[in-house]
Amino acid sequence: MNTRRHLTDEQRHLAIARLRVGGRQSDVARELGVPQSVISRLASRHRTTGSVRDRPRSVAPRVTDYNGDQYLRTDELRHRYASATELQACLRDVRGTRVSRQTIRNRLHCFGLNARRPLQVTPLTTRHCHERLQWAQDHVTWTMQQWSTVLNDGRQRCATVWAGITSQWNAKTCQGTANNFTPLSYY
Repeated sequence: MNTRRHLTDEQRHLAIARLRVGGRQSDVARELGVPQSVISRLASRHRTTGSVRDRPRSVAPRVTDYNGDQYLRTDELRHRYASATELQACLRDVRGTRVSRQTIRNRLHCFGLNARRPLQVTPLTTRHCHERLQWAQDHVTWTMQQWSTVLNDGRQRCATVWAGITSQWNAKTCQGTANNFTPLSYY
């Protein structure tokens, strides 16, 4: 795994000062916790440019401006499950800006908005709805004492009959309420 670490300006100046007083590159590198090649490149750059700053890099101009980014953010918040392709098309239609899907993802990530997928669940049948309603009506008057024998504390597994689905339960933990549970018999 690449654990690349950049030196701060203070560390760069310290490294150059140590090299000027006769320190070895390997010793300085070990002291700063970087490979010797980093110190070698730093010394070479300092000899040629007289500076310890990074060389200027050519950066492509941003395709979207501040308003385009804000529009993208607002559109994403309105349509939480829209794909990058859908947002790309919307930005192109409304603002006339052509950007890649990756740029859309990068801009949203800068706002702390990450990709979301809608939860895929099996739709409830009419029978499930009736059974859930019946279960809720049967248990609406339960006291905390009754619920305390049912609720899972993380160490024991209990279950209730919910929508016709029954899980394993521990009779020792659920003592006194066995008439409210159906043990797992068909798995």
